[in-house]
Amino acid sequence: MLHNPYKAILLAEANLSCLQRSQSYVIQSTSHQMNKGGCCMKNAVPEDVLREIFQKRLKRRNLNDETYLKLKKMILTGKLKNGRRLVQEEISHSFDVSRTVVRYALLQLRRDKLIVTKYKRGAFVSHDG
Repeated sequence: MLHNPYKAILLAEANLSCLQRSQSYVIQSTSHQMNKGGCCMKNAVPEDVLREIFQKRLKRRNLNDETYLKLKKMILTGKLKNGRRLVQEEISHSFDVSRTVVRYALLQLRRDKLIVTKYKRGAFVSHDG
């Protein structure tokens, strides 16, 4: 509680002026579109226009599967010869994906017996294309 009545009056006046400013803001902003946070956006694109432009969701690419299929195709067509060493850094750089994606693709290729992994040596193509 405030012991000084003068401070109480000043505080009440400040609260009243804040309330009046927020009410006038709400009245002014009704002509503009509001975003999710309740803030006014003067140059917002109307919702119906956005729905017309973006009719369906954009399809996300599955980089794991794409990388796996590219490498598999390269092995089966003979672009990657039997015994060729597969270096994760080179593959990730040439396909423009992360090394994690390449590791996942190499695991799948190993399950398909298209490559073999040798301890402390790396992955090697084991299929004659």
